Amino acid sequence: MSYKIHTTEVDPLVLAENLLLAVRNGQAGEEWIRGLAMLGATLLSEGLFDDTRKMAFWINLYNAFNLIQMRGRPIKSRLGLLRHFFHRGIHVAGRRLSLNDIEHRILRQSRRWWGHGKWHRWEAGAWERKARVADFDPRIHFALNCGAVSCPPIRFYDHLGISQQLEVATRAYLNDVEFHADHIGLPGLLEMYLHDFGGEAGLRSFLQGYFPGQSVMQLPLRFKKFDKREHLDAFVD
Repeated sequence: MSYKIHTTEVDPLVLAENLLLAVRNGQAGEEWIRGLAMLGATLLSEGLFDDTRKMAFWINLYNAFNLIQMRGRPIKSRLGLLRHFFHRGIHVAGRRLSLNDIEHRILRQSRRWWGHGKWHRWEAGAWERKARVADFDPRIHFALNCGAVSCPPIRFYDHLGISQQLEVATRAYLNDVEFHADHIGLPGLLEMYLHDFGGEAGLRSFLQGYFPGQSVMQLPLRFKKFDKREHLDAFVD
């Protein structure tokens, strides 16, 4: 599939999908990167007019650019890790964005990247308020891949079925939950964003929906260490 990037008929959702496909196939994806950069702001806004479209677009874009950046500049230090997530090298419709911008300002509805999801960004500007999702869905944490062993695998998301797709991703990731006689072992990712799930009480309620026959509300929660070792190209077949 090919587009004339200078036209106004380019679908932002298709650009993001094609970029992620190119990345999966080991290609640079330069055509799609140019297309994203040259999108008109109005075209982007009109193409992402609801949360299903916003989530599909930004999740696919995050996973694509995370791999692009890690392949192009491997992370070798703490400073390199910070640069990776804060560098505004993603050009979309005339704006320069970072991976953190996409995750925290748009998909997490202007939550701070620190504080386990407890704090919001009160100074969010007009563009951010318009671009971000209207209703936050914590299941995005099971869709975003940061290139580490403990991250969920990469899937392709389609706005027509994204709720079902996020449900599949969530159930797959929660397979790592372990029930013991004296505690519940949970992936470290859940601790990192504890308040995105409503704190401990909210997380228990969230988990109860996936493990109705288990003592989720009674047993102590123990979080496993988040494994930050690099693991690239973790695509679901």
